[in-house]
Amino acid sequence: MKINRSMITAGVLAILFIGIVLANSFINQPEKSPENEVSQEDFIEIGDIDEYEEDELEDFNEDLFIVNSEGNVAVGITFLNPIEDDENYFRFGVALNTHSVDLDAYDLSQRAVLFLENQLTISENIEWRLVEGEGHHVLGELKIPSEYEDKKISYVDYEYVELEIRDIDGIASRRFKWEKDLFL
Repeated sequence: MKINRSMITAGVLAILFIGIVLANSFINQPEKSPENEVSQEDFIEIGDIDEYEEDELEDFNEDLFIVNSEGNVAVGITFLNPIEDDENYFRFGVALNTHSVDLDAYDLSQRAVLFLENQLTISENIEWRLVEGEGHHVLGELKIPSEYEDKKISYVDYEYVELEIRDIDGIASRRFKWEKDLFL
């Protein structure tokens, strides 16, 4: 069976949501009121992993998935390029979950910054695409051009890739960092 990019992306995003739930159960978080707690049921409603064959997701490395649960919004990011290379973009699967914030108001293309080591910073021409959900539960994809000053760049040429998401629910900065050893 031929695997297409959208099936892999959807599968990874579903795993990303489930991973947020699991990570939240192991991370010490500030005390939250019951209406803001993140539950596994919230994530399962949006992404159903059962429709994907296990071998379609065999390249998924759980270490590519990082969760930040500061404040009332859980943000999970998966660096997608090591799973399915894209020569034109750095791609990130994004899962947002809350019970107290309207997530539709956030355009992540205006809140994301990509750092390639301390050498390169990209904050322009970023695309945000909503994949699924609305309101309190959102799945999406960030695409950041892999061209800088008319030159193609590759994540494998840097010691780390770091994505910063700014100003979500009063949290000034959330950073997600992937070291080179994860994608080589």
